[in-house]
Amino acid sequence: MKMTENKKCVGYKIRLYPTKEQEAMFFKHINCCRYIWNYMLELQNKTYEVEKRHIGVFDMMGLLYHLKNENKWLREVSSTSLRIICRDLDKAFDAFFEKICRHPKFKSKHKSKLSFPTRAERLCISETTINVEKIGRVRYKTDRNLHMDNTLKFYNPRIIYTNNKWILSVGVEYESQVLQNPTGRVGIDLGIKNLATISYFYNDCNGNDCGYYKNINHDKYMKRLERKSIHYQRVMSRKMRVNNCYKVECDDGKYRRYDSNNYKKVKQLHQRVEARIANIRLNYIHHITRDIVNLKPEVITMEDLKVSNMLKNPKLAPHISKACWRKFRDIMTHKADMHGIQVQIAPWWFPSSKNCSCCGHKKRKLGLDERVYRCKKCGLEIDRDLNAAINLQWFNYDRT
Repeated sequence: MKMTENKKCVGYKIRLYPTKEQEAMFFKHINCCRYIWNYMLELQNKTYEVEKRHIGVFDMMGLLYHLKNENKWLREVSSTSLRIICRDLDKAFDAFFEKICRHPKFKSKHKSKLSFPTRAERLCISETTINVEKIGRVRYKTDRNLHMDNTLKFYNPRIIYTNNKWILSVGVEYESQVLQNPTGRVGIDLGIKNLATISYFYNDCNGNDCGYYKNINHDKYMKRLERKSIHYQRVMSRKMRVNNCYKVECDDGKYRRYDSNNYKKVKQLHQRVEARIANIRLNYIHHITRDIVNLKPEVITMEDLKVSNMLKNPKLAPHISKACWRKFRDIMTHKADMHGIQVQIAPWWFPSSKNCSCCGHKKRKLGLDERVYRCKKCGLEIDRDLNAAINLQWFNYDRT
């Protein structure tokens, strides 16, 4: 389904509460989609070895009819889901041919993501239930009033099973807004001590306003969750030794390892803690970006950080990975685009921290331990992160 002109798509996640029968149908869809993916991928590999050619997406869809005749259980699931899997595999090969991604891999029953696509045209949302093709009406909960607007168009709906929860991930079409009466410019400096330092300039005043958003990873609750995650990892490592000796002979004569039940229990607890940590970080980033968008600035300027190079520092790598700078930039860009706010990305070589925000003097060396910027030319003493945020705020603009 293609989007209409002057409209864009925003993603929503909706919590589903299926019955036991509906949950069984969900797992049946997941297993059938995984079977089709692996079957078509194996067929692609064999065809390329023999004939040196790639099977098109419509040819793969045409093979579904014969597969359903051979395997009657494929008729119990939605045919649209199976066709979308063929289209996903074709897109994966296109990305591989363009050298964007690696060669597609086979999906494992125990390690791959448990999800399946569904038909967007049959996705009907009422006040308490969502109609899913081949499954029926499923109860849901969300803070969005999606059932109030019957003209909404949905894109690429996927039902995901993670941490014993069923989630519907769907894209919803929206119209691009035009910002009314912009009030200034914002410079954002991302860091480790403070996750974000905001410098905001109003059009109707002569000064700057600043704001600091602390790094939530330094809180006691987050540190306690991280210690619990490390504890579960150690428990899993001890149970893995027993698991390595647990082998079962299969029909093909080969021995395969399977996870023990105790290992699965601890793994589930560990995944629950990791999901809790990730959700807290994501929720905090959403709060910060919403506060910035509510200021209604004309331009938001951020710095293009080379995170891959920064991660080479073993002392700073754990703190940088927990800060989620790339996720912050993506969410900030998306929300600004929804409200018609221009986002500028300053290049990585722009000396936002070394330049003086008052006179423009540039320091040759600025160590990481210097948290206060002191200008030798004009005598300015200012917080290092705030100085960088002010410089980013005026990036590519004249001070007059």
